Amino acid sequence: MIVARLQEHAARLAEQRRIVLRNRRLALGGLRLDLGAQRADAQVMEALLAWARSRGLRQRFRELCAGHPVNNGTAALHTALRGTPAMHARGTARRMALQLTRALEFADRIRQGRCTGPGARSFTDIVNLGVGGSELGARLLVDALGPARGAPAVHFIAGPDGLGLERLLARLDPRRVLFIVSSKSFTTWETLLNARRARDWLQARQGTAAGRLQMVGISAARGAMREFGLSPSRCFYMEPTVGGRYSVWSAMGLAAMICVGTRAFQGFLNGGRDMDRRVLQTPAARNPAILLALFDAWNIGYLGVHSRVLLVFDERLAALVPYLGQLEMESLGKPVGQGVPLWGGPGYAARHSYFQLLYQGGTPFAADLVLVQRAPAPQLQSRRAELLRRAADCARVLARGRGSGSGRCPGGRPHSILHMRALTPRALGQLIALYEHKVYALSVLWGSNAFDQPFVDAVRR
Repeated sequence: MIVARLQEHAARLAEQRRIVLRNRRLALGGLRLDLGAQRADAQVMEALLAWARSRGLRQRFRELCAGHPVNNGTAALHTALRGTPAMHARGTARRMALQLTRALEFADRIRQGRCTGPGARSFTDIVNLGVGGSELGARLLVDALGPARGAPAVHFIAGPDGLGLERLLARLDPRRVLFIVSSKSFTTWETLLNARRARDWLQARQGTAAGRLQMVGISAARGAMREFGLSPSRCFYMEPTVGGRYSVWSAMGLAAMICVGTRAFQGFLNGGRDMDRRVLQTPAARNPAILLALFDAWNIGYLGVHSRVLLVFDERLAALVPYLGQLEMESLGKPVGQGVPLWGGPGYAARHSYFQLLYQGGTPFAADLVLVQRAPAPQLQSRRAELLRRAADCARVLARGRGSGSGRCPGGRPHSILHMRALTPRALGQLIALYEHKVYALSVLWGSNAFDQPFVDAVRR
């Protein structure tokens, strides 16, 4: 019944090229979400909200955050890491909190020079060896929030071809570098290839004990970390109930904790908890995660959208695109479901690379624009004002079109705009948690599992 109604509405709106802008703004603490440029009138909204009710979305959120089984008989407990109570998995949540506290304390000791390498030298460089969920989240936090005063330099190596690692090793002081081996399974071949090379390099210059003093492990496989030769005091355990693409909230964010500081990382966790509460407590008609999911499902399933474009208008958020790309495409790219590619980049660069396709191309897409109102420094605010003006112009053209003849953009491109007052740790936590909940809501609407990755697991085996 609901599907038929939505199909009828899609046919009715098919000839409407320009989007009728509507007042759909939600204030979300440090964020503001503007959904006014979606191609959905009151009748469509009524049908979409009926769909959400029929799927029991709000109850499914409660079950997720309480620790009910949601992934082939197991829980998905990433929300517990940011302090949202997991009432049905208290023991596991306590173990996770303990490991997170250990990682935060270790990061403080590194930054304060109380955790040292050979000769009691403090560490000047931290190298995170990981790929996918074992590096994308920490890299995003480091890029977005920047280093705290006195923090060591943090580097990320993911590629297995060795070039990036060798170039980095040539610049490092072997007495003052700490390697973090990040792999949930501790079988990721790219990561272990780099970890073995780092271990050999350390031992050739610092002796066989260097691997225990200057290497840290983060994994769900305790035995594998021991077999690799890592010291138990420098191993951090993550529960299997936290997926890799949700693991930035866990000890897997250690490189970021060291760089941005534990106070900032705690602010990030608090922001995630803020969004958990909002999603759990807000009715569907004003629930940001449910509305984002409904518009994605409407655009993809009924308006023929083939991809989603993420445009970030702040250089510090460039890493948000691959981070959310993994979150969405691994979670929704299943035989059951209608996940589509997510791509994009900095909005200012897009103007000079692929805006031609966005404005005049024939392939349907939907877009998210992420804007930060406050510049990172007062002297840059005038530049920020100009950037925001151009972002607003981009949004108007996507919705309403512009020009005539061969230079005409027809408009009609549905999009959402997410405004951040400032790029703070708390606001970044709110943003990431909002997209996590949106992805989960989409999986419920489509009847798929957001938390498994059967093809990736099969390839790993």
